[in-house]
Amino acid sequence: MGASKLWGLKTLFVLLVVSFWVTTAPGAEPSIQSGRYTFLSDRSTIVQSGGIAGVHWTYAIEGQFCLIVDPDAGTARFEQVDANAVDASEPVRVLDPNTTFHLESLTGTVVDETTVTFTGSIDIRTIELTVTFEDDAVLLTGTAIERAYDGFIFELDATATRKYAGGTGDPNTPYQIATAEQMNAIGTEPNDWDKHFQLTADIDLGDYRGTEFNIIGGKPKHAFTGTFDGNGYAILHFTYSVDQPDKDLFSIGLFSCVDSYKAEIRRVRLLDANVSVLTAKPAGLLVGYLEDGATITDCHVTGRITGSWAVGGLVGFIDRRGEIINCGMNVTVTGGGDIGGLVGYNEGSLIECYTNGDVTGIARVGGLVGNHDGNQVKNSYSISSVSGERDVGGVVGFLSTRARITNCYASGMVLGQVQVGGLVGDRPGSWPFIGIIHDSFWDTEATNQATSMGGSGKSTTEMQTAHTFLGAGWDFVDETENGTEDIWWIVEGLGYPRLSWERLLDNYVVLLLDDFERYTTDEGNYFWDTYVDGWLNDTGAVVGCVDELCALQAIVTFHSGKQSMPFEYNNDETPYYSEIERIWEEPRDWTIGGADTLTLYFIGQADNEPDNLYVAIEDDAEALLVLTHPNADALLATEWQEWHIPLANFQAADINVSSVRKMVIGVGNRDAPRSGGTGRIFLDDIQVTKRVPQS
Repeated sequence: MGASKLWGLKTLFVLLVVSFWVTTAPGAEPSIQSGRYTFLSDRSTIVQSGGIAGVHWTYAIEGQFCLIVDPDAGTARFEQVDANAVDASEPVRVLDPNTTFHLESLTGTVVDETTVTFTGSIDIRTIELTVTFEDDAVLLTGTAIERAYDGFIFELDATATRKYAGGTGDPNTPYQIATAEQMNAIGTEPNDWDKHFQLTADIDLGDYRGTEFNIIGGKPKHAFTGTFDGNGYAILHFTYSVDQPDKDLFSIGLFSCVDSYKAEIRRVRLLDANVSVLTAKPAGLLVGYLEDGATITDCHVTGRITGSWAVGGLVGFIDRRGEIINCGMNVTVTGGGDIGGLVGYNEGSLIECYTNGDVTGIARVGGLVGNHDGNQVKNSYSISSVSGERDVGGVVGFLSTRARITNCYASGMVLGQVQVGGLVGDRPGSWPFIGIIHDSFWDTEATNQATSMGGSGKSTTEMQTAHTFLGAGWDFVDETENGTEDIWWIVEGLGYPRLSWERLLDNYVVLLLDDFERYTTDEGNYFWDTYVDGWLNDTGAVVGCVDELCALQAIVTFHSGKQSMPFEYNNDETPYYSEIERIWEEPRDWTIGGADTLTLYFIGQADNEPDNLYVAIEDDAEALLVLTHPNADALLATEWQEWHIPLANFQAADINVSSVRKMVIGVGNRDAPRSGGTGRIFLDDIQVTKRVPQS
């Protein structure tokens, strides 16, 4: 079998007792992979024959061994041999494969892309072994012959399957995870929880429901203590639901408990996760409990989580030495007490993080942290909507006497009944025994809160002005007076400060055109007050709702936040197309901050009739271009669809995207109208984004 085919094969994980490791052989498309392998005990034997008595004994192998290949030298060696071979017939006999074949003393040669051979003469034995890679398995064959008239002959014939998709679990050769089955297998292998893992492909966990997925890590002291590198790939549709007490579950998340200063989860994109925990367990979409210096860095999570106590979009509970750095959330979090968009209960450090979405609880509810009981939240922000009964804050719900907030802001709606604040809900104590807040702000208009237990309230205009933050010592790009780390970045007059690392992400949101959160049923604030529909432009489009079912759908169907915008289309009648228009009083520059893409999200209904979704933009010179979605059946999709339209497509038609006056979203064919379909879609999160990461 060719090397390119072998390289692409995925491996099933087999729960048996033996493993061995292999590293990469020379060649442009190597098939000898770094990996830990597990013997199939019913296909792995040593046969001993000869001797004075002419014996013939067969041993079944159980154990493990490792093969390390030097790709530069083209050599190989065995290490860490831990194996047994047993002849169960009476009397029971046992061999040590390492001693029998002197495995750790041999030096092998890489013959080609699928074969390694070993030869040697050690003590009185002459040894010849061949390791052959075939699909997802390795075959080990060979002999050890004693050079004596009454000597024995030992024949090896064994098969081993690769553990996970390869790798040794060591820092330099981490276990490779390429399938949902391999991801699920980690939770069944406590002996691997101190090892190192790396994703090599996107993983879809959508087939696991209820408690079917094997959560990784157990209780403290029996937790995950290794590293897990998402490597930029996505883990999709992680779902876990617990509705009965379970003494074996300490906390809930993709990882239950992560413990140790050496433990780290990094570069994980956990998307469209859904966790429901109706028991009093700490719960987070990524990690339930983070402790003892463990860190989470450069992770992004979307989805929703419901719990009782210590519930966070990323982590449920963090002890004093845990850290979260450079992480972003777009989540819906619901629970009882200690509920946060990022972390429910925090004693650790949160640095350069943000949250967006909806956070709802009863007590100690915050956009970033519900209960901040120690250490620091620094250089972070929340644009999440936050609601609860008491101790409700835009960034932190409850701030204890030993905790700090530095250089943070909130700009999402904050609602509550008792101890409610734009930045912090409650901060008990008195100086010097009181939580410390440095140089932090909240938008008094956007949060709907005039007061806070600390921080400075500013208008939306002030919050979208760099001077507000520069005067407080915030470190922005293109200035050095406040530092040279370039932590923050802002599009003045069009948005709030953003973290500079966000600009390095694919699909970084430079300019939010509309998230549809501000629309209500109040006069002058309807959807149709901003978006001109068929009532005025004489097409078949209607935005908003005219019936209760539609209104209910709009508040339970959203890509982020609390609602989306319904768009009903009817192309059965003239003019046979349906479109809505948004016109800006002043032209908008869609190229600001290096933006290169118009991104919008939509979802349809299964009973919609198919038709073409299109977007058009018009510049201030009234030049207009229509671009059509490639799939007419997309309007029938019942999951959120992400449509990315390169601005270069408009520029190629001489549309000035740095001066956009009007945006049109429609269904049908406005250039060649014909009788078409009817239906309803929902729109959310229309953005100008940067799709290509900056260097």
